[in-house]
Amino acid sequence: MAKRHCQSVDLIIAPLSSFAEINDLYASSLSSLIVAGIVDGILLTVAVRSFVLLSDRFAIIHSPKRFRQRHH
Repeated sequence: MAKRHCQSVDLIIAPLSSFAEINDLYASSLSSLIVAGIVDGILLTVAVRSFVLLSDRFAIIHSPKRFRQRHH
């Protein structure tokens, strides 16, 4: 039972820590993006959004019971 609880905690902590790292990266790079230009800001935003989308897909595939899936 304890092993199952640790696995479920890891499934929660891993995505939250990655999102926290993304937010920190994004917030710390905003000042340099203002200097660098709008194209760099758009590229970083696209990269971050792609990472978040792929993280969501990964979570749905590997933890289908935790995430609601709609079948059309």
